[in-house]
Amino acid sequence: MRILVRQAKVVDNESEYKGQVKDILIENGKIISIQDKISEDADEVVEHPNLHVSIGWFDLRARFCDPGLEHKETIDSGLSAAEFGGFTGVGVVSNTHPPISSKGQVEYLIGKSNLSPVELVPIGSVTDNAGGEQLAEMYDMSQAGARAFCDDKPLNSGILYRALLYANNFDSVIFDLASDSSLAGKGQINEGKSSVLTGLKGIPDISEIIRVKRDIDLLKYTDGQLHLTSISCADSVQEIKDYKKGKTNLTSDTSIHHLQFTDTDVEGFDSNLKIFPPLRGKKDQDALKKGVLDGSIDCICSDHNPQDKESKDLEFDLAEFGIIGIQTFFSSVLDVFGVDQLDKIIDAFTKNPRRVLGMDAPEIKEGVDANLTFFVPDLEWEYTKESNISLSQNSPLLGQKLKGKAIGLINKGVLSLQK
Repeated sequence: MRILVRQAKVVDNESEYKGQVKDILIENGKIISIQDKISEDADEVVEHPNLHVSIGWFDLRARFCDPGLEHKETIDSGLSAAEFGGFTGVGVVSNTHPPISSKGQVEYLIGKSNLSPVELVPIGSVTDNAGGEQLAEMYDMSQAGARAFCDDKPLNSGILYRALLYANNFDSVIFDLASDSSLAGKGQINEGKSSVLTGLKGIPDISEIIRVKRDIDLLKYTDGQLHLTSISCADSVQEIKDYKKGKTNLTSDTSIHHLQFTDTDVEGFDSNLKIFPPLRGKKDQDALKKGVLDGSIDCICSDHNPQDKESKDLEFDLAEFGIIGIQTFFSSVLDVFGVDQLDKIIDAFTKNPRRVLGMDAPEIKEGVDANLTFFVPDLEWEYTKESNISLSQNSPLLGQKLKGKAIGLINKGVLSLQK
């Protein structure tokens, strides 16, 4: 099958074609020609006004709820939402029932995703059944295809210490959600003016900062590979930045939600904005944006966390934490940074997530397998219940007109175009 991509602007900081508008000819899943203009016939043509192309997007952290919570999301529906959102790869965190903590469960996830053009990369549990008491079968899971390990909740010091040491034996990375539960307590939103105005229990930023410092101390001691996930505070960004000078064994991410919203947005009691860690203040948000731009924060994640109506259509303090975001990710990124800064942040959802997981990044050059995302930054579209692909609808963006959209992708030799 021959596919011709017409007049697409290349967005790739390491490509010799960076910033250039090119035709790209793909045959049997491989890029065979990149020229100013290609006149050859093709079975499929990808074209659109103001078309852009990059290497395939990768979401480092999403939850697909399968097995055990399929009423919220299945692997099929999650991968379809990722595909619609422009992602050719996604790291799936173990929030399932039971949690992904064995070789067989990792193989289940990979097997269920084989027919999708989106590569599913399992992130297994650090501890057995994510119970926080004893290490899971991390080596066996890594042999089966798990690229990293995360309990999707904070790890205690002893577990993190042992996990960092153990994972060194097979060159893997441990994710930790930095939060001190004795300080966070039963908090609902960021501790500050908004928590006072709403009367909701606050989660102080020190609950995150103190754990970031602890995690970095343990990293220094073990010399392991640590990824701090869902960073939300300005002081956390500074701690990470200070440590990373000359070191490569610490990486981090933040969610697109923390970049797009602040705690003042929660004052309307929209439970769709209830996430953990909570949305913070404007100072924190500005620090997160700056951290992404200067490389202190490596990745931007969708933090896709489906919740069914029964879990969200409640009073704010009773609702579950979580927002879906994988389908609207790119529109949100452009809303935060604008198209002018796309070159500066594109690595945060293409190359960097793969680097965190020890994967080779795709390239835009002749002779390589095509792993590409096609997108139009100024394309307007409406995000409705009908156009939502996820099985859940817990998004504060539902019903809004958005700008910026992926129109297709190619990966594993499969072309997917949105009609």
